[in-house]
Amino acid sequence: MKFPWDLTDPPAKPPPGCRDGQRWRTAHALYREHDLEDTGAHCRCGESWPCSTHRRAIRALATAYLQAGPVMVGASTAHDVCRWCARTIVSHPDHGWIHPYDGYVTCDPPHPDVSPAATAEPTTTTR
Repeated sequence: MKFPWDLTDPPAKPPPGCRDGQRWRTAHALYREHDLEDTGAHCRCGESWPCSTHRRAIRALATAYLQAGPVMVGASTAHDVCRWCARTIVSHPDHGWIHPYDGYVTCDPPHPDVSPAATAEPTTTTR
């Protein structure tokens, strides 16, 4: 998924089209607190770069941009397992495959080859 803002330098102010400005501002503050140190190997928190909190902040920015409030998914929605993180995902009518229980459209990738804002993706095409 492409966003109209740079994932490596999101604006502090919610961009046009952002559906949840308060969530955006909170996520952005967290994003800045967990930024890359000058050495290029560690987060400001001391963990290896990128730390899990930094990745969650990116996910929260994406969620704030795409939706307001909690994820609402009907009971008859198709479900699968995410190929990136192996958690349950469901088909959402507006956003494709999402993680319904943590409110994120994107997921933490299990390996460094995947973008930190990898979209939830099913392991199979039918369930």
